[in-house]
Amino acid sequence: MDTNKKARLDEIGYRILKYCAICTYSKFPSPASPWGICEKYEYRHEKHTGEARQVSICHFGVCAEDFEAADGVATRLAGFHDLADFDRPQQRLSD
Repeated sequence: MDTNKKARLDEIGYRILKYCAICTYSKFPSPASPWGICEKYEYRHEKHTGEARQVSICHFGVCAEDFEAADGVATRLAGFHDLADFDRPQQRLSD
């Protein structure tokens, strides 16, 4: 990464936080898809019978405790991997 770009990103506090799209348990139909499933958690749908289902997830979401960065995340983040901050608390959106 360009040193001036890195310095500016550091200056503004830019970080890549943990989120479902880079978690080892997530599965999305394509990289651009906002919706997928979590392969770790399942539930029984209230209106249907049968097998348990995988929990639907949003690309930008994250669960409270079980995030694990997927293999190859550093490569996927390229020069931005130094900006990953998976220990930083997530911020909730307000209405």
